[in-house]
Amino acid sequence: MPLEIVATFKITEKTTIVVANGTILDFEPSNPETAAIINAANPTCIADFISGKDLLEQFVQQAGGERLLAARLEIPLCEGTEQIRCEVGDAKILGPNKFGKLPTHFIVDAVGPNYIEYPFDEYEDVDELLMSAYGSSLERCKEKNVTEVACSLMSCETRGKRSLKQVLALGISALGYWAQENPDTVLASIIMCAPTEREATKIIECGKKLGLTPEEEKGQTPEEEKTE
Repeated sequence: MPLEIVATFKITEKTTIVVANGTILDFEPSNPETAAIINAANPTCIADFISGKDLLEQFVQQAGGERLLAARLEIPLCEGTEQIRCEVGDAKILGPNKFGKLPTHFIVDAVGPNYIEYPFDEYEDVDELLMSAYGSSLERCKEKNVTEVACSLMSCETRGKRSLKQVLALGISALGYWAQENPDTVLASIIMCAPTEREATKIIECGKKLGLTPEEEKGQTPEEEKTE
């Protein structure tokens, strides 16, 4: 089932943030060869099938098949570690390649922070890591001339004492800031994929508080929006 657009925010003349119901696996890009999905990964960049956590990450790896797993295993380990391929607050991009049943030829593994692992008095620094994970993801897309991207919501399940609205506000702020700082980017569409209407509603509320005016288009798919 394709993503369902709930609202759009025009950030610059070239770049729009889209809020949509669904997951990155529901993304149907106009051109898979110049599109990416941003997966909320753990630092190993390998899905954890043992703990039973992060189900979407497991679904992404299953859909990507052996080719995605092989590409992830080729990501160099961070210096001094035995399993870490991506530091918290950073992102790695894979592709171009046809990764199994995944909808795009580029895959970004971004690592947001687990707030539970940090004391509350360090949360402002942790907030910076979350915003960095979003920003780094778009930087990786910029390096590959990606034109449209569907993004998972990061740190929502590991937000500790932060509210859901707080971590979503950091997410849309980071994406919007990046777009404003890169007005000449070819990245035209950044889709924030909200798994439920609860997240979608809160993202829209956060956008309004940032001074953005949403154009509500509930019921449209991203493809329908482009053809109008």
